[in-house]
Amino acid sequence: MFKWLYYFLCGYLKITVKSPEKERFINMLGASGISLWKVVSIEDRYEGYIRLKDFWKLKQMLRKTHTRIFVAKRLGLPFLLHKYHNRVFFPLGIILAFVIIKVCSMYVWNINVNGNLAYTDSTIVKYLEDKGIREGTPVKDISCKKIETMLREDFSEFAWVSVGIKGSRLSINVKENHVGAAIDVSTYEDSDYVADRSGIIYSIVTRKGIAKVKKGDNVEVGDVLITGEIDIKTEYDEHIRYDYTSAEGTVYIQCELPFEEVLRKAYTKKTYTGNEVCRRYIAFNNKTLYQSGKVKYKFYDTVTDDNSLLIANDIYTPVKYGTVVYKEYELEELIYGTQEANAILENKFEAFLKNFQDLGVQIIEKNVTIEECEDYFLAKGCVKAICRTGTDIPINRKEEITVNEHN
Repeated sequence: MFKWLYYFLCGYLKITVKSPEKERFINMLGASGISLWKVVSIEDRYEGYIRLKDFWKLKQMLRKTHTRIFVAKRLGLPFLLHKYHNRVFFPLGIILAFVIIKVCSMYVWNINVNGNLAYTDSTIVKYLEDKGIREGTPVKDISCKKIETMLREDFSEFAWVSVGIKGSRLSINVKENHVGAAIDVSTYEDSDYVADRSGIIYSIVTRKGIAKVKKGDNVEVGDVLITGEIDIKTEYDEHIRYDYTSAEGTVYIQCELPFEEVLRKAYTKKTYTGNEVCRRYIAFNNKTLYQSGKVKYKFYDTVTDDNSLLIANDIYTPVKYGTVVYKEYELEELIYGTQEANAILENKFEAFLKNFQDLGVQIIEKNVTIEECEDYFLAKGCVKAICRTGTDIPINRKEEITVNEHN
């Protein structure tokens, strides 16, 4: 690849050679350090490729060996520039294109998030911006491993995170671990399986390791449910050594899921007027350079359809273009009545339950009370449920001390 690029930049020729002393001519080329590649013999002649600067060194060899040489093709950048010397913008355009691709690939101009359900793309992008990682950040200043660690530590729902950079795109792929869907396979070579919420053990099935709890036991967050540390003993219950494995199992726990929601009595109602306008725009590094017309609405929502200017696969530029739809609305200050507030809070409680049920959580008891306070309504309740629990943590191996007895 690099050799071909070198030949292209320096220029090279496809030549046809006729010589009564072919072997002597080839030997002289080798002795002079001149390369001739892709040589093909055709009847009384042969063809091959030679660098432009080596071509001019052949004069004496041709005379000594009575060799005739013909140029079949002229290839490479020098000949390309000469061909278009009257069209200066063509070679300049090629050079400029290489420069733009190189510069764009030195920065991140697109952040793509996949696999997230609990958090929106904008939430994760905003989090990265707060950490100093945004569109326009130099690639050399980004540590994918560091981003993976930060996301796992600050987003408890993320069980697995993979971050990579391709071209000028930063790709973030995540897998989420919800209450009702614990991870089966440990990510550590040696690990314990510990509780990630408090409650009473409802059932436990151990696949690898040794169970440390049984049905009916009370556990707190961090308590070991299944250990990967196995104490090997003799038939007389004397310790021999410790073996280690990655603990695996399925544990269900009876726990309480608290619910609390506050609804302010005073609220602002947004009413859309039905008026809307569409504007085209062009932006550079998230700063609008052009927009087709002004917007006269006092209050409005926007729906943006944007596109990044793409040079090649995964090579994005800081240029964005698209349309923005402005939808006008009016604001009205209102007060919630008791009946209306109760209906809203009850709907939120039902949505709270459905969210857990969709994750496989079994609801066994539920209750909620709604209290009217001076300037707000308070819904407070508790849900008893059976859900899956458990997460793996690495084991710190114990140091075995061997005692040698000397007589």
